[in-house]
Amino acid sequence: MNGIYRKKIVIIILDIMSNQCKLPIGFFLILILVCAVCINCVSAEMGNPNLVVYPDSPTIERGSTSTLSVSVQEISGLDYAYGVVVTPTIASSSRCSISPISRTTSRISEYSSSTFYFTISAPADALTGTYTGSIRVKYYETGAMGLGNYGPYYESGTFSFTLIKGTGDLSITSNPSQASVYLDGNSRGKTPLKISDIKEGTHTVSMKKSGYKDYSTQISIAPGSLKTLATTLAKSTADIKVSSTPGPANVFLDDIYKGISPVTITGVSPGKHNVKLVYEGYDDYLKEVSVTAGDVISVDASLEKSLPIPIPKIPGLSNEMVIGIIGMLLLIGIAIPVVLKRKPNRSHYRDNAAASARRHQNPIDPDVSDKRDHEEEIGVFEYEKIKILTDIEGLKDTLAKSRNGEETRKLQKDIMDKSINLAQVNVQLQDKAGLLESLEAIKRNSPVHLDELIHFIVQTEHMIKYEMPMTPKFSESLSELLNQIIQR
Repeated sequence: MNGIYRKKIVIIILDIMSNQCKLPIGFFLILILVCAVCINCVSAEMGNPNLVVYPDSPTIERGSTSTLSVSVQEISGLDYAYGVVVTPTIASSSRCSISPISRTTSRISEYSSSTFYFTISAPADALTGTYTGSIRVKYYETGAMGLGNYGPYYESGTFSFTLIKGTGDLSITSNPSQASVYLDGNSRGKTPLKISDIKEGTHTVSMKKSGYKDYSTQISIAPGSLKTLATTLAKSTADIKVSSTPGPANVFLDDIYKGISPVTITGVSPGKHNVKLVYEGYDDYLKEVSVTAGDVISVDASLEKSLPIPIPKIPGLSNEMVIGIIGMLLLIGIAIPVVLKRKPNRSHYRDNAAASARRHQNPIDPDVSDKRDHEEEIGVFEYEKIKILTDIEGLKDTLAKSRNGEETRKLQKDIMDKSINLAQVNVQLQDKAGLLESLEAIKRNSPVHLDELIHFIVQTEHMIKYEMPMTPKFSESLSELLNQIIQR
């Protein structure tokens, strides 16, 4: 009952008692009791609390949970409610559940409110859509002066909630790690990786890593689940493990230095390759290997000692002097055929003035002098070619004995430069076979202009096959490319 009526009744009773009435005190007590009973009998009609229910409308993903909040407010201001119990129910067709079954509060005062929270759980197989539920509020009230209990009374309300497609998580690992991950074509990071909040359904996962084949697969994400994907990537290249007895020996793959044994050469492209080991005092070890993607091939080289070359004994000369004489004789033996190609009594190096004078002295046939000059020029280039080939062989021997990384790199660069010089000389000599060999050697060791080199190699093979001469345009373009490589 409202407090205003209670106060008025108390004032009236006190006023009667203060008028020096001669009635016994017991009469007044009985009167008070009767008044209280009468007031309590009508208090429910004079000042009932008025409760209103305000629920929200949550959206829930399948396979997850969401919170339903219910606000109960007293709006009359006439009395308070106590012993309030709020009980929600939901449609069974939704396949969802709600907890707890009910919530309570001891009192909701006039013009105040209380909020009650419940958890709605949606299974992964729930059907999407909008569903409804009901709320029942049970409460009590008191009579005048807090005497008596009345009720229970009930209020009700309805609410709705919407089920939508859920999300799941994906955990990805790979061997080796640090592979780039793409989900439905979008980059998401590198392995190991966890991707959260992926929409349920089918998705495409791809992984890429240098030296390995691309990996792609389809996965199905269930709502509220954690999907695990673990894979071992297949190599797109091969490895070659090289060891030697004795060692350490210098290791070459396709004439490119790869280190000293034992060594593992990684990133080898599929196909046939030549493995070479060089160790001072032992014969070079050569082996052709054929590899496919993902292979790990072992090459265990057993090196054989080189047979010593007998040095003839010449009285009065040391072994070093004998070796020097033999080298000179070999060089003379190579140079004699070149010298024989030239005309006698003519210098190797004549200037333009001398050549012009010869042409003036032969008015009958001025082209004879030019032809002779050309022959002498060819002889000079032949000699230069022999010298370059000798230098290259010497550099290769030094490289085979080198144990210093910096020295090795310098020797490789010197060999590269000499190979380019040799190619330029072969162009001047119109030696297509020699040029093809030189270009192949440059291609194996050059980190730049590979496409252009392959183009000239193909053209040279074409000229050899169809016995075509080198055109001035071909020579000029190739010389320009070789100059660019040597100036790198």
